[in-house]
Amino acid sequence: MTRARDNARINAMGLTFAGPLGVAAGVDRDGSRIVSLDLAGFGHIEIGTVTPETAMAERPRGLRIGVNFGSLRPGLDDVVIADYCAALRAAHAQADYLCANLTSPRGGRDGDTPGVENLLRRLRPQRDRLAERSGRRAPLLVKVAAGNGEDAMPRAIVEARRLRFDGVVLVCADLRRIAAVKAFIGDLTLISVGGVATARDVSARMKAGASLVQTYSAFVANGAPALRGAVPATNEPTRAAV
Repeated sequence: MTRARDNARINAMGLTFAGPLGVAAGVDRDGSRIVSLDLAGFGHIEIGTVTPETAMAERPRGLRIGVNFGSLRPGLDDVVIADYCAALRAAHAQADYLCANLTSPRGGRDGDTPGVENLLRRLRPQRDRLAERSGRRAPLLVKVAAGNGEDAMPRAIVEARRLRFDGVVLVCADLRRIAAVKAFIGDLTLISVGGVATARDVSARMKAGASLVQTYSAFVANGAPALRGAVPATNEPTRAAV
């Protein structure tokens, strides 16, 4: 018999997700809460932000996991970029996809911070070398706040498109801006996060061009019932197709 969640599967970045809605980074910073989050029925869980100092918990098999990575240091100088590269290397074996975080208030970084192009230029070949050695290619994305419709496109998004990253995790609640970013990045995957509190929000983000959607504040405050209809109606643990 076909289950409700089987009809909600999403294909993105060469991966199959059990549903469109996932948990944003920040809820589970090191992977220690993956099992309990999986029981809520989410299609993916993005852990982090992990840094070279993070001791990541071993991930259970069969879950769709993204790893958001960065640095504890401020700015984007060569030392910070080296931190990002080290965190990427450490996370690669655990991650179905990897996401370079440019939205951490602690780091004082955003999509236009000086050095952002150099960061992305260093990360892409780093991931490619790991893929060659391991025989497994983890999609690489960048997480950026989008601003509003009158702002210029963040340089990180421009560079991610040029370098053919696999996608962008976009922090934005403006549907028109989401649609504009999706039009700009073309066939790269867009994951939408920020202000997602209901199943209607999930649907609206996908209509604007997002392939996947993430929730954070609404889930932390109210739990999965706040997003009823956006996650599978089942008590069975979600298992992503492999």
